Amino acid sequence: MMLRRGCISAIIALICISCIEDAIAARVPEDMALRSSDLKADALLKQQGGEGSECEEERFRKSMLTLIKEMPLIGLFDDVKHETKFEASGMTIAPFKDKRYTTEEWLWIVFDNLHALGRVDRHFEFAAKQNMLVGHKPDEKDSQFEGITYVESTGHFLAVEEVRYHEEHGTLHPFTHELRLMADGTQYETIQVCPVHFELRHENKGFEGLHFQQRGEEGLLMGLCEGNHCWGGKRGRDAGHGRIVVSVNNGKSGKECGWDVLKIVKIPRTAFFADYSGMAVRGDRITIVSQEDSAMWIGTFDFEALEFTDEGRVFNFPRDNHCDIMYCNVEGVQWLDDVRFVVTSDKAKSSQSYRCVAQEQKVHIFALPQGA
Repeated sequence: MMLRRGCISAIIALICISCIEDAIAARVPEDMALRSSDLKADALLKQQGGEGSECEEERFRKSMLTLIKEMPLIGLFDDVKHETKFEASGMTIAPFKDKRYTTEEWLWIVFDNLHALGRVDRHFEFAAKQNMLVGHKPDEKDSQFEGITYVESTGHFLAVEEVRYHEEHGTLHPFTHELRLMADGTQYETIQVCPVHFELRHENKGFEGLHFQQRGEEGLLMGLCEGNHCWGGKRGRDAGHGRIVVSVNNGKSGKECGWDVLKIVKIPRTAFFADYSGMAVRGDRITIVSQEDSAMWIGTFDFEALEFTDEGRVFNFPRDNHCDIMYCNVEGVQWLDDVRFVVTSDKAKSSQSYRCVAQEQKVHIFALPQGA
């Protein structure tokens, strides 16, 4: 009799343990439903994004950027021109004298869904009257502008159209749009549109960042490729093979204008990113951001040799309480000073997590971590 009671108790205990395991498994997402024998406790915590995740590692914590301020782009402009979608991409800092305001240098933003240039005072105040959409063209199709840079010698902007079909060559190329502000600063005119003589392989993987650098009497145009190896598809996701295409103007105008490739620069493999979404230059330092990795890399560059002189360092955008990426659509970047910079976020994709929606279509101001 005692033996039977012992067997019954053992069976009941096994059933209870099985029920508890089933209940736990039901609460764990399928991609985390691993048997306890497959993972140690600390590894399981890391998988679930709790204590023990990479965010708790000292190396990661020291790489975390500090958020100073952020605001939806729709909140910056006093007159939004009936627009509700602001897919910001590239930025640059350039002067413009507006007698109504004391600001001398402005942040200029391009949007891949708008032809307007966003002119923003560097205080980033809500609905400030000095912030405006310059040259808004509501009836035009998406601009596909992914970067913008300022040419001091001409006082003009160069905006880059990520990729366009070159009718004469029958191939895909990035195109620059040379833009000149009108006297009152409310409109701009397009001077000329010129191809960069660099063939692209995919119709949605072109230049994602742009910088113009004066080197003596020669002007260098630096275009950041979105994909690794300047490709799309699987090869474009081969992390750690970022490229910057350096070109010079051919000196021609009209339909014959263009940019001839001078060198293709390899970004150090420490920028081990799946994609490259924006670039900015300050002195001899270049910063590059990645949308896929929600991270930023900074390295030093020799403009005479046209090569990086160090391996650089990676910094990470803040994560949520589960160590999940929440700055999912980092698109443009620009230095404000030696330690602070501004970042823009594009519209979240329908396939992305709800976490990404909270940070979409915003401007964010960050600082480098202490001691960086």
